[in-house]
Amino acid sequence: MVSLCLGWLGPWLALAQQPIITLQPTNQFVNASGNAQFHVGVTGLAPLTYQWLLDGTPLAGATRFALSLTNVQPAQSGYYLVIVSNASGSITSQVAELKVFIAAPHSLSGIQAEPGGSVTLSFAGETTAPFAPYYDLYPLEASTNLVDWAPLATLQRSNTALNTLQFLDTNAPMFNQRFYRTPTNQLATPDPQPSGPYPVGTFSMLLTNINRNNAKFMVTFWYPAVAQARALPAKYEEPQVVDSEYDLAPYGGGDFDSQAQAFFSHSLSNAPLATNLAKYPVVLYDASLTGHRRENTDKVEDLASWGYIVVGLDTSDRPVSVFPNGTVVYGQTVAYTVVAIDADIEGRLLDLQFVLGGLESLNAGDPRLGGRLDLDKIGAFGWSLGGTTAAQLCLRDPRCKAGAGMDGTYFETNLQNMAGRAGRARCSK
Repeated sequence: MVSLCLGWLGPWLALAQQPIITLQPTNQFVNASGNAQFHVGVTGLAPLTYQWLLDGTPLAGATRFALSLTNVQPAQSGYYLVIVSNASGSITSQVAELKVFIAAPHSLSGIQAEPGGSVTLSFAGETTAPFAPYYDLYPLEASTNLVDWAPLATLQRSNTALNTLQFLDTNAPMFNQRFYRTPTNQLATPDPQPSGPYPVGTFSMLLTNINRNNAKFMVTFWYPAVAQARALPAKYEEPQVVDSEYDLAPYGGGDFDSQAQAFFSHSLSNAPLATNLAKYPVVLYDASLTGHRRENTDKVEDLASWGYIVVGLDTSDRPVSVFPNGTVVYGQTVAYTVVAIDADIEGRLLDLQFVLGGLESLNAGDPRLGGRLDLDKIGAFGWSLGGTTAAQLCLRDPRCKAGAGMDGTYFETNLQNMAGRAGRARCSK
């Protein structure tokens, strides 16, 4: 009876003794001549055997639980996995990528005529391992005479990609001859490309409000634009802001900060405003308590790419700001108490309302924006404490027609104000 029971369980016991991977190999991103190591954790009936593969091909001598690679070179980039076996069976690990970086300027590395006259362009050049989590931009321009150039596309490449970056020019058959160029600059960016149909332009300006302690403050505009030849993306942030302890808060600080001075945005400085529409709706952006007007650049650029003019401002509590002449200024410190932050929200609200008044003046006579701001369609959004200010603006100022808060923080007095105003609005209907 007992013998029969063990015989019935035999296949299940053997299955339970097959290798089981408890720790998968992880991606490795290193500079050329550096070292990389993949390893795997396994349980199962001994003895266990290991075989590592690169792009599906077994590696000679790679038969241990760990694969150590020294003085790695770009040719070793690829996809690694390990097959673990014993007498009861085998199991294959997850695939892990090795990318070996060798810093090189951008270039056009190949051109190929395709059937029908289209042209495939190939690109080379890359950054270094610390920028592995981010992207690199390749602005591409075209000409028929090597004199007059026009933007063709801005390509974005993930820095961890192993394939060759390529672009297919389907318009090439329209021309007797076609020339191409791309800048050699490495243009690293932390953000994916905006999703809308417009290129994004940007400019900043200094405003003065005599009713606040630090009367002068910066505002930045992002807007739907017309791309131009030779125009490179604007820097992501001023170096002085990157160096501050409050810099680039949405990305968590830390190692990101050491690379941020090299980052570029997707916006083109002072590019002409697009003329597809007579007027564009306006959105104000208010930042977090320890943030700054560019802390959500990815979101404001995406809004601009869909036809919005976005305005970010440094309110009076901004930790650090940089004026156009390079002067660095520091905002007022706010105690983290309900009373202090409620008062700070009131100050922020006055700043936003001052900017709204400034927009009316710009719409009346600014050479870039004059007559193009749709002041009947104004919204506001903010992150953290800025979401509170956006809500207050829409509750108190009829010029604000819509608002949104991202991870909004609400404090006692303002929460009561919002509830009271909402109640009165409902009663008045």
